[in-house]
Amino acid sequence: MYQTTYYLENLDRKQLDDFVNLITHKADGNFQYVSFLLNTIINGQQKLTELEKLPNGLDALYYESLGRRIRLDSNDWSSCSMLLGILSVAEESLRQSQLQEFTGFSGSTLWMYLGKIQQFIEEVYFNENKEVEESAYRLYHQSLIDFLHQPSLLIGGKRLRNSYYLPSEDGH
Repeated sequence: MYQTTYYLENLDRKQLDDFVNLITHKADGNFQYVSFLLNTIINGQQKLTELEKLPNGLDALYYESLGRRIRLDSNDWSSCSMLLGILSVAEESLRQSQLQEFTGFSGSTLWMYLGKIQQFIEEVYFNENKEVEESAYRLYHQSLIDFLHQPSLLIGGKRLRNSYYLPSEDGH
C-alpha cells in the first residue's frame, strides 16, 4: 500500500487528472468497477502503470481478474470455483469451519484458497461470546455474484461464453 500511496502522491495535477479520467472511462459509469480496481491496486494486485491495458466494463474486469488469478495459480479453477460457488449462494457470511465442512478442505487448504481469491472476498468478524473473534467470509459484492451466475457475457460489444460461470444450483 505504501508504494501505491507514494506513487499517487508524486503525480502532478495533469497526471492525476489523466489517472482519474482513464479509470472513469474504463468503469463505464459503474462505481463497483472503480471500487474493485482501487482495492486491487491497494493490495498490490494491479500496477498503476498497467491501467491502460484494463478492459472496459465491470464484467470484463471480473473476467480478466479471475483469468489472471487462475493463470497465476496453475489453472486451479476447480477448487477456487467450489469455494466461489458456495460463497455465491450463501445468504450470510460463512465461517471458516462452515467452509471447511462444505468444501471438505482441511484448514490449511482452505486458508490457501481463501488467499488465492482474496481480491474477490470480504472478511468479516463475529464476536458472539465476547472472548473469541472468528472470521467469516462473503463475496465482495452482489455484482460479482451476478457475474458468476451469468452463462454468457457482453464484453466489448460481443457475446462471450463465461468461462467462470457457476450455476447457483451447483453451489447449493
